[in-house]
Amino acid sequence: MFDLITIIAMFLVQIADVWTTNRILSRGGVELNPFIRWVMEKTGDQWSFIKVALALAVAAGLWVSGEAWAIWIITGITGLVALNNWRVLRGMDP
Repeated sequence: MFDLITIIAMFLVQIADVWTTNRILSRGGVELNPFIRWVMEKTGDQWSFIKVALALAVAAGLWVSGEAWAIWIITGITGLVALNNWRVLRGMDP
């Protein structure tokens, strides 16, 4: 059960990050992460699928290598990013 919770948590924070980022971008904000900004430039509207797929691929690699605990670190960091995005979003004009 813990394994399933780990993957679901990772997926949910990725979705929260993508959703808040898209809302910020739609209001004139910019992506601050240079790697994700590069992915956006190269893939256009498909960037979010690539970001989530890449995150899940990293999680799978950590899982297979026996380092599943590191998934929680990534999940926590991404959760903080999504929370910061939410705070930025709340301060922007609709």
